[in-house]
Amino acid sequence: MGSSEIIALGAMLVSLVGLLFSRRKEAENNAADFAKIGAQNDLISSGVNDIKVEMRSLRGQISGLSERLVACETRIKNLEKEVFK
Repeated sequence: MGSSEIIALGAMLVSLVGLLFSRRKEAENNAADFAKIGAQNDLISSGVNDIKVEMRSLRGQISGLSERLVACETRIKNLEKEVFK
């Protein structure tokens, strides 16, 4: 084996190690990106659940206000009947 062949073999080994390292680094970066996306999805899901709970509460409040409005309208009609007899 000549020196040029040894240099060529060394260059191939260095490039192979570089390729393996870059693929490993890329895999680590992808895993980190997926972890971030998962965490963001969890935050979004939690926010959506909070909004659902708040909407249920608001529906109950609106229902209560609707009942009170109907009662007020009924009282007003009764008062109008008494006043304008």
